[in-house]
Amino acid sequence: MTEQDDQLETAEHLASEELRRHALIEWKKRMQKTGPLPLSQPDMRELVHELQIHQIELEMQNDELRRVQEELDESRARYFDLFDLAPVGYCTISNKGLILEANLTAAFMLGVDRSALVKQPVSHFIVREDQDIYYLHRKQLFETGKPQACELQMVKKDGASFWVYLDATTVKDVDGEPVCRITMSDITLRKQEEAELLQVRKALEIANQKLKIALAREKLLSNTDVLTGLYNRRHFFEIAANEFYAAVRYQHPLTIILFDVDDFKQVNDNLGHAAGDKALEHVALAAASQLRKIDVLARYGGDEFIILLPQTSAQDTFPVAERIRESIANQRIAIDKGIFSVSTSIGIAEMMPTLDGEKIENIIQRADKAMYVAKAGGRNRTSIYIA
Repeated sequence: MTEQDDQLETAEHLASEELRRHALIEWKKRMQKTGPLPLSQPDMRELVHELQIHQIELEMQNDELRRVQEELDESRARYFDLFDLAPVGYCTISNKGLILEANLTAAFMLGVDRSALVKQPVSHFIVREDQDIYYLHRKQLFETGKPQACELQMVKKDGASFWVYLDATTVKDVDGEPVCRITMSDITLRKQEEAELLQVRKALEIANQKLKIALAREKLLSNTDVLTGLYNRRHFFEIAANEFYAAVRYQHPLTIILFDVDDFKQVNDNLGHAAGDKALEHVALAAASQLRKIDVLARYGGDEFIILLPQTSAQDTFPVAERIRESIANQRIAIDKGIFSVSTSIGIAEMMPTLDGEKIENIIQRADKAMYVAKAGGRNRTSIYIA
């Protein structure tokens, strides 16, 4: 016999002695009311005494049993409320994956009677696509003993699927075998809200992307000439202001080319405005093909074009202007009425940093004067402004 067994036997003996003491006190109280038995034989009196004491012991035991039964009933009711009527499902799973026990909430979530769950593999209630998630977490749970949690889809008896959050821990049963305790929380509504939120976010991203494209297109349209695709006059001056400031600050040269189509009015009058538009498109392409990436070409207005050449002197600009002029003159423009060509007169002017009040508009005015010198000289030629 172990020390624990000795302690248990001693406790039971003391409880019995205590019960007998209380019974004896109760017997004396009753004897005071009824008086002693009218018996002369000592043995008989002793026997009756013992029977009375025993009767009282039985009555007190019954009272104690009723009290314990009432406490058990209350505990059972609390257990029913806390376990069976819990807002989450509870299941005990064997290390082989069989359901050993489940509360009413779990049975309701799965759409089956609780008795029908016992000894059933829990994997039968997990959708096929998510069973690997379950097996992985169960494997980690029994290998590490650490709590595991995951989200997966389970399926009801009628085939309807729903999302659950599984929170699992491991304990040992009465035989010392490890079992898994699972808490199942229905998160279907949360998943639906997350999916809806994701759809809204994607829709917003698409709308935002479209808005960015639209804004970029609007910005491009606001900065470019619709016919030629070149920068327009307004945007040219925005760029020119920055380039002029940089040239002044770092003492770099800066040159402006200004040119227009010779006798452009005659093209429109004789061949039509469609021919004039086509001529402007050819001029823009020919000019752009002769420029560097840092050069800024824009449609200045009507049949006039302007070019800003950073870090370039007027003398170095002249060969560039000549290539532009020759390229335009060599263009053959086909229309319904036949083939025609155009020429340009080009003026060049360089920034004069020593000139008081020098600004980009002044350079353009000087280039304009040089252009009219080229026209006066017979057109289809290039002229550098000379002060």
